[in-house]
Amino acid sequence: EMAFQQQFITDGSTTTSSTNGTDFGNTLVFSGTSERTFTIYNTGVADLHLNGIEPIALTGSGAANYFVSAPPQTIIYPGDSTTYSISFAPNTTGVSDVTVVIATDDPNLSFFDFALTGNGQDVEIEVQSNQEVVIESGDISPSTADNTDFGSLDINGGVSTYSFLVRNYGEYPLSL
Repeated sequence: EMAFQQQFITDGSTTTSSTNGTDFGNTLVFSGTSERTFTIYNTGVADLHLNGIEPIALTGSGAANYFVSAPPQTIIYPGDSTTYSISFAPNTTGVSDVTVVIATDDPNLSFFDFALTGNGQDVEIEVQSNQEVVIESGDISPSTADNTDFGSLDINGGVSTYSFLVRNYGEYPLSL
């Protein structure tokens, strides 16, 4: 059996939920990481062996955004359990899905698999001039309309001052 914080996960489950740890929710792209620790229980009467050099495989279109951050023990004795952790560290924005596949020597269940999902989010920044004109990301053309063209100034003491407003519309703190 498989569980996250005593919430059991069904073999073959394609439904994800924050309750059973299979939905990682929103995580910041490139600098955020979310981790979930799962437990494998051996409810049988014989030793359960996890097969392969890496018995937990992460497959699917979003596999590059996940990794096994703490591997399980490969032998689980009857009545015992082991834990392992999977981390979600998105490198793209949007939904990222993966299937966890665990290979075992259980004659009734050689593979246990279930789905994970997470959402990579970016910080949402907006910069406005003091004329309340939004300066678009990547704008490299100075303009008097958005106060990014400071004009000509006397080299001996000419001063031109403008204020800009930086707003964060995202769900995460913005570091400047």
